[in-house]
Amino acid sequence: LGEGREVVAAGGVFDLRPLCTCDWPPRGVNPDLVGFLAFSVDSPREGEATVLVRNDYFGRLFVNGESVGEPLKGVWSKWTRIAVRVKEGRNEVVFRTSPGSQGLWMTALGYESH
Repeated sequence: LGEGREVVAAGGVFDLRPLCTCDWPPRGVNPDLVGFLAFSVDSPREGEATVLVRNDYFGRLFVNGESVGEPLKGVWSKWTRIAVRVKEGRNEVVFRTSPGSQGLWMTALGYESH
């Protein structure tokens, strides 16, 4: 992908294909083909929250630089709920994603505070 370039969501969807410098759709699993989705959450206090993820195919969640939960692997089907601990103030949420072998590459993130 275009290093250091940003994509703006259109209708809540980020289309990363224009940034891809490889053949599209990808053929086979390519560990070098990685995307990052990131957002910040301001929390009034330290506590528990939930990050909701739908992803195809490989993914890993990070909150404030720390890996959270197990690595995700699977097809786009249902929301996975991952319990996270947030600190008071700004929290950085990053999801690392890469496609599976059939060229499908979709990710959706949500956030629920408790």
